[in-house]
Amino acid sequence: MAYARLAIAQQWFNDWVANAEERKATGPLARANANKALALDPQSAVAMGVVGINQAWSDFDMPKGDVTLKQAVALDPTNAETLYQLADITACLGQRDESIAMMRKALSMEHLNSQFHFNMGQFLLAMGRIDEAEAEFRRAIDLQPTAEGFRLHLTLAYIKHGELDLALATANAEPNGAIRRSEVALAYFARGDKVQGQAQLAEMLRLDADVDPSNIAEVYAFIGDADQAFVWLDRGYATRDSGVTVLYEDPIIVHALRSDPRLAAFTRKLGVPDPSTVPDPWASAKPKATP
Repeated sequence: MAYARLAIAQQWFNDWVANAEERKATGPLARANANKALALDPQSAVAMGVVGINQAWSDFDMPKGDVTLKQAVALDPTNAETLYQLADITACLGQRDESIAMMRKALSMEHLNSQFHFNMGQFLLAMGRIDEAEAEFRRAIDLQPTAEGFRLHLTLAYIKHGELDLALATANAEPNGAIRRSEVALAYFARGDKVQGQAQLAEMLRLDADVDPSNIAEVYAFIGDADQAFVWLDRGYATRDSGVTVLYEDPIIVHALRSDPRLAAFTRKLGVPDPSTVPDPWASAKPKATP
């Protein structure tokens, strides 16, 4: 179990903290320890689960990670952690309804798990269920007020709701600097403040290019600059920024770029479904951004 827990910590660092250079080491380290854990106990759902998340978010092989995590859940259907991991990959594959059902089951087992509430909110927001998503994000923040990243999707939910003052206030409260800059940029652009939005985007380009290219892509998609959005999606793919794998958990990128043939090509490269096969709950929504 020690190797599995070490691998989970390394994968978390890889996905949420590491820059492009660090990811060259952290992904393989997580993989090596996950494989050691599974070799020691082939019936361990936790060990099998961390192999699956490494396949998905370090190797960028979502279908393979999906198969492995289904095996992990079959080993122990009562393990909330592996069920949450499977729900995450299922959403990445565009099956958000199934992910929501899995998270309801996971939360029935661990109702005070802040990460579970955050992910539930993510999947609900991806389905356009804004009120429910906001409630889950606020619950996650209540349970873990200093958690990094929880306010990102709450900011997006407020933007989608047109609650732009709340969006900006929430963005400014984000503790992680790189994530805060992306949230604040989106909030300013949503308010029509191009000067402040561009200033935040410039800071992102200066400070965050090696860590969060996917967030830069999201801002460009939001303001209608598809060419730059794809530049940064491709950069995220090349540097294994796990943020580019969660397109179908995001309420901005796929909606903004859906009609561009480059998005279908990008999803094929990721091994996830074509956007034409995944419903867009925002199809009738009016854009909020001012480029």
